Amino acid sequence: MDVTLKIIEILPPFDLIASLLGDSSIELIVINNFFEIVNQFKSTGKVDEKSLDETLMMMASIKDHLWEIINTGHFSKVNKLHRQIFTLTSLQKAVLLLIKGSHKKMDLNEASMWELDNGLLLGCPLSHPDHSDILNDCLTLMQCKNDCIESETTIALDTKQDDRPMNDICEIEIIERPSIHYFEQNHFNKSQPVILKNCMSQWPALSKWNKPSYLLEVCRNRVVPIEIGKNYTNENWSQDLVKFEDFFRRQFLENDETSIGSKKIEYLAQHNLFDQIPALKNDVSIPEYCCITNRTSDNEIDVDIKAWLGPEGTTSPMHIDEKNNLLCQVFGSKRIILAPPKDSINLYPFDGDMLKNTSQIDAEHLDFDRFPLLANVKFYSFTLYKGEMLYIPPKWWHFVRSLSKSFSVSFWWE
Repeated sequence: MDVTLKIIEILPPFDLIASLLGDSSIELIVINNFFEIVNQFKSTGKVDEKSLDETLMMMASIKDHLWEIINTGHFSKVNKLHRQIFTLTSLQKAVLLLIKGSHKKMDLNEASMWELDNGLLLGCPLSHPDHSDILNDCLTLMQCKNDCIESETTIALDTKQDDRPMNDICEIEIIERPSIHYFEQNHFNKSQPVILKNCMSQWPALSKWNKPSYLLEVCRNRVVPIEIGKNYTNENWSQDLVKFEDFFRRQFLENDETSIGSKKIEYLAQHNLFDQIPALKNDVSIPEYCCITNRTSDNEIDVDIKAWLGPEGTTSPMHIDEKNNLLCQVFGSKRIILAPPKDSINLYPFDGDMLKNTSQIDAEHLDFDRFPLLANVKFYSFTLYKGEMLYIPPKWWHFVRSLSKSFSVSFWWE
């Protein structure tokens, strides 16, 4: 009950929510019911069970309707108000589930966390005078350490070859912790890819993230988006929201030998995991090289941090990004194939807005009969190992395939 009451204390006030909803009468009825239940619980520790269950049903109906709206068409074109109401409803439903659990002496924390994570992933941030993001603060209050970690999860993951072999051949330059000035003059300004060594040796992530016990302790019951299938250009590719523990056990802890050919490859790819789970953000540092920018304004540089976690075989097809990218390998290794921007015309990008930044080719198996202009392309092929950063300048084409179980972090900036 203590956690439930603490969460109730940071809820947005009724007036703020009512002003957001405007003339949305159904939502306002639900909000009225919600605050009646919350106030009753605060003052007496009891609730009207019938009103609680009816309100939960109405919230579920509202969320189902908004889910269809949010998942129809391109996400960037979804009305912000619909996302805000989705987040509000997720928060309120989570609180009511906690109240129901406290009232009936049931453990509904996991169901509440599912609702809050849904609100985080698909909605908009909700603020409070003392809380910059209410949903994240609620999840922090609810997040507790898992004391019963199975013995199988206490050992480090087997990631095959983590360190660069002495005889490894790399087709781009490798340099040891260059100065910011050297990096800017020789790579950033010249738009030249480079591998940077010993620039992340101080990261706690290097010693923590390959231990399943740690990742499960921090992320176990959180909801994350995953990609299912070879890559996003494949017709059988799909996405889903799943509990982190379920995804992690399937892809990292199940016996690979018994599941070959039957296990679908799942990939937690290009996800802003670190804002969702701030504890992980404390394990990494924004590389100092991200302070270099071509912008002329004095605004603070915005660094977009993304997570890439998956088993051997996860693939990103040949594509380009518009921003500078430092791809940092925390554990495992990845096969990289690069091609310069000047070869864009020879790389057969898809038609249409959705995939215009993606090539139709299979970078590891070049088909010169189907794509004859590939004969003109200068490709750079190499492996990225644990503890290394790869600088990928804007509009450089890059293909990425995991050679082992792998966790990478990318830092994008302009």
